This record gives sequence, structure tokens and C-alpha cells, in this order.
Amino acid sequence: MDRRFHRPPLESPLRISCRVCFTRVGVEPDVVEPVDGWYVLHCPACGGSFPVRREDLSAAEVEEHSGPD
Repeated sequence: MDRRFHRPPLESPLRISCRVCFTRVGVEPDVVEPVDGWYVLHCPACGGSFPVRREDLSAAEVEEHSGPD
């Protein structure tokens, strides 16, 4: 197999860097919230928040909600 095209397996849970403090944050239901049609991740380290792509939610198997109940 050509190493240039090798993709490592996804981390479990999927982790992305916070856009405020750059800490690696797990994409989990307790830190993701729907806001005005967007999904926002709240960083537990710095308290900052930023939008998350729907593809990342699907990869992390986080259930998408249409809005707060």
C-alpha cells in the first residue's frame, strides 16, 4: 500500500481543535448545541464556542437536532 494515501482510523470520540484556545475537544452530545440552524461546540477548557460542520457530527455519530425542545 502506498503510504501517501494511507488514512489513519478516526479517533473515538472524534476530536477537533478549539478555534479559540486550540485544545483538542471531543465532539460529544454534551458539548454540541444547535443555534439558529448551526451546530455550535462549546469548549470545556476555555468556554469559547464555534460552529461545527454537519460532516463532523455525522462522523462522531452525534445526533443532529432541529432545535431545542
